[in-house]
Amino acid sequence: MKTFGLDFYLACGLVAACFILGGSASRPDFEMGLSILAMFCLVASIWVGEGRGLRDFSVGWVIGPIIALYILELLPLPSGFSSALGQLSGSYPQAIFSWRPVTLSPDATLYSLLSLAPALVLMWLTAGLNRDERALLINTVLVLAVFEASVGIAQAVGVIPFNLYEFYHPRVAVGLFASRNHFGDLFLLVTPLLFANKARWIERFGLYRAQTLLYSLLLLYFAAVVASASRASIVLFLIIAFGSYVVALRSRLQWRFFVVGVLAALVGWLLLAWLPATGVVKVATDRFQVADEARWEIWHNSRRTAIAFWPSGAGFGNFRTAYEAIEPVSAITPSYINAAHNEYLQLLVESGLFGFVTSIFIVVFVLAAALRRRRDALVTFAFFGLIGTLAHSAVDYPFRVVGLNALIGFLCALCVTVPPENVTRRRR
Repeated sequence: MKTFGLDFYLACGLVAACFILGGSASRPDFEMGLSILAMFCLVASIWVGEGRGLRDFSVGWVIGPIIALYILELLPLPSGFSSALGQLSGSYPQAIFSWRPVTLSPDATLYSLLSLAPALVLMWLTAGLNRDERALLINTVLVLAVFEASVGIAQAVGVIPFNLYEFYHPRVAVGLFASRNHFGDLFLLVTPLLFANKARWIERFGLYRAQTLLYSLLLLYFAAVVASASRASIVLFLIIAFGSYVVALRSRLQWRFFVVGVLAALVGWLLLAWLPATGVVKVATDRFQVADEARWEIWHNSRRTAIAFWPSGAGFGNFRTAYEAIEPVSAITPSYINAAHNEYLQLLVESGLFGFVTSIFIVVFVLAAALRRRRDALVTFAFFGLIGTLAHSAVDYPFRVVGLNALIGFLCALCVTVPPENVTRRRR
């Protein structure tokens, strides 16, 4: 019987907690609880865990620049320095503050950093896992995604009229998330992982049972994404699933199973379309209208905000404050804009040139690491999940949700770190 290390159990617990409580930023108590849990896992890993000899510190090239960027925003500077960097004058009373940080609100920026704790700690924990532990953690993620998909489909057909959050998208699949788009992002991240463990499934269950399991989960995930009525998620899911199939076929997955998978997807679509009293597919297809899309105006005002705060940015966690300072009077409504619905625009608003450079460095580093290890199928599939999320980030904000951030950190760690050799773990 295999004995797994403490890092594995900590990672499993953290992932499960993020799936359950990390579905929206509208519950600060959930976010703070997850951040405290992540810090506990980090302390336990360092104090009681396996030690540095079993960890690949390549993940530090992702964690380090992120923390350095936050320190740069929180570092007190001379009073006129932030104005010289392009921030709006009058944001702070200059006579009172002779030294102050670049960010408009240090509290908001510090809170934003704490919300990243689950993602950064999960990267750290994953770097210490061997291949067997990573494979089992991937299976854990896939099982949790099955639970989310089942809850979401039940919500869409009216069986479960319940959500953890006060404000959420009704009458569509959201699972334990508040937004249908974030629910769809979950399956963009995990669907490529279905193919990551196929060799282990074949070895354990046999070829046909493994294929049946793979296609059943793929069909369930696809039905959940359709039930979410998230336009971008539906399109990107089909692209990511097809790309994963192509890569899997190169590693001796037979073509007839590919045909069976396509037919199964079509059957699933038709079943959802024909289900009486639900109209799930109709809800999804009706949303493919972009003429009255409110995002156009939000993007336009976000671009103006980014220019106003260039090159320093307003500070992480300060998008709403900065946006409302620039928003024209004609666009003001009783509801407020909580995000730019475009991660790249929001990054420019909040962190300006420094965040842009840091993000480019991290993306290039992860891409280079994935290319170096492209013969490892797990790395390829993990990178596919990141590509889907980066594409969806052009029309939404998955990086602002703790649960999705944790999975993104997990996939980044799979791409950039080489798993240590499987060793006999000592019981502690």
